[in-house]
Amino acid sequence: MRRSIEIPDGVNEDRNSMCCKLDKSLYGLKQSPLSWNIVLDEYLQNEGLLKSTADMGVYYKYNNSIKLIVTIYVDDLLICCNNKDILNEFKENLSKRFEMTNLGKLKYILGIQVEEKNNVITIHQEQYIIDLLKKFNLCDAKTYNTPMESGIILQKFKDNEVIANVPYASLIGSLLYLSNCTRPDITYAVNKLSSYNAKPSEFHWKCAKRILKYLKLTAKLGLTFKQSKTWNLTGYTDSDYASDLDTRKSTTGYLIQLNGNTISWNSKRQPTIATSTAEAEYIALFETTRELIWCNKLINELVKNTYDLNLACDNQSTIKLAKNPVMHQRTKHIDVKYHYIRTQIINYNICLYYLPTKSMLADILTKPLPRPQYEKLKTKILQNNIKENEENENKIIGEY
Repeated sequence: MRRSIEIPDGVNEDRNSMCCKLDKSLYGLKQSPLSWNIVLDEYLQNEGLLKSTADMGVYYKYNNSIKLIVTIYVDDLLICCNNKDILNEFKENLSKRFEMTNLGKLKYILGIQVEEKNNVITIHQEQYIIDLLKKFNLCDAKTYNTPMESGIILQKFKDNEVIANVPYASLIGSLLYLSNCTRPDITYAVNKLSSYNAKPSEFHWKCAKRILKYLKLTAKLGLTFKQSKTWNLTGYTDSDYASDLDTRKSTTGYLIQLNGNTISWNSKRQPTIATSTAEAEYIALFETTRELIWCNKLINELVKNTYDLNLACDNQSTIKLAKNPVMHQRTKHIDVKYHYIRTQIINYNICLYYLPTKSMLADILTKPLPRPQYEKLKTKILQNNIKENEENENKIIGEY
């Protein structure tokens, strides 16, 4: 790196034209993360690990029945192995190359608490939530049973109703991290409110604090991962037609489960305006398919196992639209990329089936629901019930 520097008056004025050259990266510079990643990547690949083509932060190595998986987040490494001797050897070699701290069995990483009991892994962010409550002075606030009131309408307010003296963006940013890591149950509410970061009103601020008050009641909730004898990867897709009153765009919600364990989810506004409910569902179907294929690629690299890819949709017209490529009059205005789902169905890569709305897990990611339905879906998403999921899928898939 070469950068000109201005010498203060009276100090080495004859060296005004000189510059500073760095022999190595310094912590805090823009180039430092890339420089560190290049060094670490070179070391891991020299150790025989392969970089995942699906996720650049994941490395893996197979030696007969021994599996070694390393995930990296800047300079934090999570190492998994089914052989203790190989694990200890790898960490010993790593410590010889880099200055590192061996924290032992995973209990806490990046604000996420990890608990293991009876072959069941639970991840949650209770301490993170407690810290947020303290930060925003809501430790003594009353609690709510849902993150957002059912039937609530959110939209932009006039400039004279905008408030600027509250840490709205800070709270939404903190909640986004929480919703992306362990709490899909607040994802819709957080993503909806994030649209008003630039000009929040008193009403938006009240809604944002309600999410935190809900988290106070459910601080210990998180994702549960259990073992299963069968292998299946299932996507749940849903949309809420024209739900954004400011743009009239629809909302996409999807959720991916591996053997009944929730591994991926999202709720976001669609990029284009749909002209019907079926069209909005079709766009959501595309997004879910793309995520399902990506999850399949990543897991297949790490596990080397085969399983069925299932995709559930609660709209019969959308299913017919996806399975029937001759419906030209109804789809000629739809962007070509959204027909990606048809290729996957024709090639038998994905089994698309109908699932009633009351059982659609992704429904929680598209709209604020009444408490009974919200509690039902939240339990299925966060607390893995493999037997119930398998029976439900077998029953419905058999119809198609």
